[in-house]
Amino acid sequence: MRNNNQNMEKIIWLDGDLVEMSKTKLQSLNRGDKNAKGLFETIRVEKGNVFFLKEHLDRLGKSAKHFKINLPDIKWKTIINQVLETNSLSESIVRLKIVLASEKIQNPEMPDCDEPTIIVACEEYTPPSNDEYARGWSLKTCDTSFAPLLAAHKLLELCFFYDARRAARFDQMDDSIILDSDGHVSETSICSLLFFYHDSWFAPDSDYQLPGITSDKTINYLEKYGAEVIRRPTSVMDLLCSDAVFVLNSLIGVMPVCEIDREKVYDIDPVLANFLRKKLFSCSV
Repeated sequence: MRNNNQNMEKIIWLDGDLVEMSKTKLQSLNRGDKNAKGLFETIRVEKGNVFFLKEHLDRLGKSAKHFKINLPDIKWKTIINQVLETNSLSESIVRLKIVLASEKIQNPEMPDCDEPTIIVACEEYTPPSNDEYARGWSLKTCDTSFAPLLAAHKLLELCFFYDARRAARFDQMDDSIILDSDGHVSETSICSLLFFYHDSWFAPDSDYQLPGITSDKTINYLEKYGAEVIRRPTSVMDLLCSDAVFVLNSLIGVMPVCEIDREKVYDIDPVLANFLRKKLFSCSV
């Protein structure tokens, strides 16, 4: 863990230089800020080990190509190490954020952006406790609006997801289930979903969901051990009637779900979640 003063100035990598965050003109690096325009990836780092960096950069690159933004071929691992070391986080569990910023990202007629602003930032991350993993998360269905058209891309200014999770937290739940325009489950505000029913694994399939790196890796592990994972349109009732439900993302790994809309999920399975999480992170968390 960090031994330094917790209030030390955050240093970020900005277009080739290590600079103090407070001395930049950046308004925000947080999703949900309408003034923060850009693509981003959030990655877990543990004692310098950057989990699934290639996959995150591949996803970032596909979104950049969609928006006609150039993703430079730079030495990402070297840059990440510099940021970790400068912030005294080389031995910590870290939330790493890579941002590809462009003010023109939302303009459908924008020209190619050959020189976007590139930001690499990090902060110490405290994973959920063992008790929280054992208890599982409670989910709330977001029934006031549907997944946005650009849900397949991690855009900073998609505040829909921020508001959805805030609504869940207001009701003392952990996250919101997002539905697409057909009423099918897409994902949660920050996670992918997997569920188990009658000896079979399923993943919600929707045109309005982010390609999940952690869920794909977990599916690979399940298939390696002989399980079949079926992707199909999924209703909230499918989740409620399943034997076990899990949420997954790059930071938390695999978290069991204990209830949905105040209804208990049939069987929370922290043992299986713990096994899959250890496979992902190659250590206990």
